[in-house]
Amino acid sequence: MRAFFYILVATMGCVCATPTTYELWRTKYPGTTQTQTMGCSVCHTTSAGGPPWNSYGRDLVFAFRFDLNRSDIELAMEMIEEMDSDGDGNTNIEEITADTPAGWTSGDNNVFLNFTEQGVPVVTRDQPPVSGYLYDLDPVEQSAYESWVSLYFPGETDESVIGASADPNQDGISNLLAFYLGTDPTATSAQNALSMSVQGAYLIVSHGRRTEAAALAATLHMSESLSGWSDVESDGVVPSVTTDGVSAGVDLIEYQIPLPAGGRVFSYLEVSE
Repeated sequence: MRAFFYILVATMGCVCATPTTYELWRTKYPGTTQTQTMGCSVCHTTSAGGPPWNSYGRDLVFAFRFDLNRSDIELAMEMIEEMDSDGDGNTNIEEITADTPAGWTSGDNNVFLNFTEQGVPVVTRDQPPVSGYLYDLDPVEQSAYESWVSLYFPGETDESVIGASADPNQDGISNLLAFYLGTDPTATSAQNALSMSVQGAYLIVSHGRRTEAAALAATLHMSESLSGWSDVESDGVVPSVTTDGVSAGVDLIEYQIPLPAGGRVFSYLEVSE
């Protein structure tokens, strides 16, 4: 086993670091700029090559040495293209195509591979990245709504659950409206969207509004008979805003509306992107 270890280091230490292998990699993935200048750091944890390997180099080592028995380094590269070696949500080929290193992530969350003197693989995690390079694909910029819904439904992709018009908890409030109001879309009980009270000659209508949802279009509609609706702001009613008036990050929106002669009023809140 000790002899095997020394052979392993001597041969595998250059899986991605020898000029021949690295030139093969650069020829296989042309059109990149950053990764074309990284040298051994594409697969190793330093520009000098040798052990340890980063997460991409680790997967290449195992594909080349153990799956292919050292038969074809280029085939080993192809074998791991659809893997996500650094665990950032992008496949290796997606990162290589985007000219970002497939074996490094931003922050202290990298995986290194080494071997003991007995040839036993040792994987260490949460390591700092090599300096001087851009890591990961540029993150997909999420809207405030997308960030919010991912907190309540992490990893969910079904639009019938996370879509703006979806109502997964069946409380009559769509996800987009729950986002706007600052309510919980996973709560099992119905939530009051609007609060109404009478103060003298005025009807007071209030509701919450998540601060980061202020850019959404919101319209409070009123009707005395359910047969015709009006926009209260078009009628000259300007709502007051109390920052964090409901809770931290949820403002209080309040309308003071003159009571109609009939004394009966219906209302609903419409929110759109």
